[in-house]
Amino acid sequence: MKLFLLLLTIISIKIVIKAETILNGQCPSPRYVSSGLSCSTEGDDSPCPWDYKCCPLIDGMKCFSPCPEFTQPCTIQCPFGLKVDPVPCYVCECASDPCLSTTCPLGTKCISKDFEPCAIQGRCDMKTECIDDPSIHVDPTPKPKKCPDYWSSVGDNSQACKGPDALCPGEEKCCQAPANNFGPPNGVGSYCVQPCDDISNCTLQCPHGLVNDGSCQFCQCAPNPCDGITCAFGETCRLLPTPCAHFPGRPPCPLTPVCMKQYLSEFIH
Repeated sequence: MKLFLLLLTIISIKIVIKAETILNGQCPSPRYVSSGLSCSTEGDDSPCPWDYKCCPLIDGMKCFSPCPEFTQPCTIQCPFGLKVDPVPCYVCECASDPCLSTTCPLGTKCISKDFEPCAIQGRCDMKTECIDDPSIHVDPTPKPKKCPDYWSSVGDNSQACKGPDALCPGEEKCCQAPANNFGPPNGVGSYCVQPCDDISNCTLQCPHGLVNDGSCQFCQCAPNPCDGITCAFGETCRLLPTPCAHFPGRPPCPLTPVCMKQYLSEFIH
């Protein structure tokens, strides 16, 4: 019985000590962690299990495993907060302007702002946003020619843009890419791309469509793919559909020339 009372007293003392003591360690950068363990007040770690601390995360006050303390008190003042290295822990060094590593579309500029959502405003580091740049004045007149007919051959290194064609170098135009294809996954983007000639007045009627280079169509009939195929005796060339996933902005799926037995080809035809 005495042993039981002694153990109960020790446990009670530990609980009191925890309630009155802030645990060692520092809270991590809120942007890189999450937790389902709620608490209420920073500095009161008593509701948290184990050695977890009550920390301001982006989704509220939550218990989380702490990062190591600084070897020396960190008193530097940093316009963009402390550096996170390694993730998710801070080190006593100033973080660089996040805009230095952000590329904004032509016609916009980068600004740094507080990251949101955040349990405590100003404690969740910085994020960037690309906004319209009113200081840029360019000729609003559209450049000649038209935006690409297809986007499948446009490279990933094309410069994003937002505004008139004059933002783009040379004869390139600022054109809107099809959604869920070349554009960003969260919507439609615009990019500086080589334009196509306007063939809206082309009146050719072509059984195999117009010639295209993967980006532009030309007022010229595409050849019959079977013209370059020599089939064996008793066979004939037929055009069959090719397994192909067609997306907006990509050229139509091509037909493949295939040599087939005469009777079989007639049956299929």
